Amino acid sequence: MRALTTSPTATINASLYLSLTGMHIEAVQEGLERGAWSEADLGALLAALPELKPFELMANALREGELAGVGHMIAEHNRPAPKQKFSMDRLGKRIQPRRWIYQNRIAHASTLKPFIDSMNRTNLTLDLRAHQSGLASLTNLLSRMGVGTMLAAMVLPDLKQLGPRAAQSQALVNHAVIACALELHRKRTGRYPESLDALGVKLPHDVITGGPVHYKRTEDGFLLYSVGMNQVDDHGSPTLDWAWKR
Repeated sequence: MRALTTSPTATINASLYLSLTGMHIEAVQEGLERGAWSEADLGALLAALPELKPFELMANALREGELAGVGHMIAEHNRPAPKQKFSMDRLGKRIQPRRWIYQNRIAHASTLKPFIDSMNRTNLTLDLRAHQSGLASLTNLLSRMGVGTMLAAMVLPDLKQLGPRAAQSQALVNHAVIACALELHRKRTGRYPESLDALGVKLPHDVITGGPVHYKRTEDGFLLYSVGMNQVDDHGSPTLDWAWKR
């Protein structure tokens, strides 16, 4: 049978968007470190940055991928076999029962569902319990490779990393928003506040816990951080938490 050459376009595009988002945030961070942004610039950034929603985009891409994967399997099954006298593709078309396609569709959907459920598009949070359930489902699928799961495995994207990467990218955007608000406060008052409450505006939340982003004022700036994939407050550890230091 002809080897599948699928391309999960939606998730690839979303991954590219995550990379571009990272480049935009690096530019914002560099400007903050150099003190290059005026109050007007900071106001414009505070209006524009919340429109960057890499987490929502990736969650939507996974939902599109669910439909695209099923559609590909159906199209592959219905594709006419070559008219040569003999080919492995033609042989495969003759011996491949339709129930195999249905079995793969079920395997594909059941494996993808917990990953989709883990990404809350409304609150922009990653449910790590659902993500872990998805990892177990993926391991189960790959451990029983056969005619009823092979196609499903071929059309699935890299599910282990998509959710965490999107969550980390969204955390970076959230930190950039708060960092701009802090810098605007400093320009107006001459110092960073003791707490984020002093900013008096609605701020993005922690992508993992759904609670407030952690903030500490330091001698020469501040530290912002969200808890990482271990769901533990590691006090702004650059390796365990998702941190932004000024």
